[in-house]
Amino acid sequence: MKNVARALLTVVGLFILGTGLTALLAPDRIATKMAWELQGAEGLSNLRAFLGAALSAIGISVLIAAVTAQIYHARPAALFLIGLVVARIFSFLMDGPISRLAAYIAIPCVVLAILLVAHRLLDRASAQTAPKT
Repeated sequence: MKNVARALLTVVGLFILGTGLTALLAPDRIATKMAWELQGAEGLSNLRAFLGAALSAIGISVLIAAVTAQIYHARPAALFLIGLVVARIFSFLMDGPISRLAAYIAIPCVVLAILLVAHRLLDRASAQTAPKT
C-alpha cells in the first residue's frame, strides 16, 4: 500500500511541478493558455515568480511526501487545490459562466482525490506496521 501511495504522490507532484516549471521556463505559453496578456518583461517576471515558483514549490513538497511517505508534506498541495476549486466557483458566481468551467473544476478535484487516496493508503500502511498493544 505504501508503494502505491508513493506512486500516486509522485504522479501528482510531477504534474504540479511540471506546470510550475512550464510557468518558469515558458511563461508565454502559460499566459496564452490562460488568456492572459503580459506587459513586457515585468509581466513575464511576475508570472514566473508568482505562478512558476509557487507551483514548483508545491510540486516539490508533494514529491517530498512521496519520498518520505509522510503525507503532511502534501498539505500545501491539498490546500492549493481546494482553493483553486473555491476560486473557480467564486468566479462563476461573480463573473458568470465560462466555456471550460467543468474542466477547470474537474481537474483539481481529480488531483485532490488522488491525494486523498494516497493519504488513506499511507494511513492504512501505518496502521499495519504500528506495534499492537
